[in-house]
Amino acid sequence: MRTRTFKIENVAPNGKVKDGGAVETHSGISKSENGGCGLEGCHCSDGHWISIGNGRDAVTSSISGVVIYFDTEEELTSLMENPDAISILSGLEISQSAIDVLNDKWADFLRECAEENEEEEEDEE
Repeated sequence: MRTRTFKIENVAPNGKVKDGGAVETHSGISKSENGGCGLEGCHCSDGHWISIGNGRDAVTSSISGVVIYFDTEEELTSLMENPDAISILSGLEISQSAIDVLNDKWADFLRECAEENEEEEEDEE
């Protein structure tokens, strides 16, 4: 696993970025889909990753967070299935605010991922 911090500046309250594009403005956790952002043909964020966003800072109009990259999808899945995942991720060099988001949102994140997997399996049948 390796980490990369990010900061996106000039973010409006609705998530639109002054230089183009849009981002989520609330704190949360997301993960890669099919080796990237999930949009077919897009290569904006290739690889297997979990992103932890701290939410929009109203004073600086910015969003910051950390992306944790995995070498394989299996490594990502294995971490998500590990009951000690928060401890493992908290042991990385990430900010306290990212750890707070993990503690607050991890269970919801796992539940949403499980629901998405169930829907995909139903579609395949």
